[in-house]
Amino acid sequence: MAAKMKYTNKTPNNIVYATRKPQPSKHGKRRSNLAAFGVGLAALVIILPLIFVSGTIIFFQTQQLNLPYVFIFNLDVGLISMQETADLVDSEWNQNRMIRLI
Repeated sequence: MAAKMKYTNKTPNNIVYATRKPQPSKHGKRRSNLAAFGVGLAALVIILPLIFVSGTIIFFQTQQLNLPYVFIFNLDVGLISMQETADLVDSEWNQNRMIRLI
């Protein structure tokens, strides 16, 4: 019987155990491709928004810009630099103020 089996394992005591050649599963390759696709898609869904948000925050911090739709009372200071904001607020509040006496 052992002579017919091509794959055998011998132990140190010369006992022969017959083993079978491993059979690949019929759907193993397709399942591993599907799993890899699922993991890749999940990684993209999680990583791409994080990269976008982080990149936006880094851009506004490095360029020292105000975020869009920022108002100081009636002044729109969105998407301008800190120095321009200071100049605009100074000119509106300190230099161009008029007191009307009625």
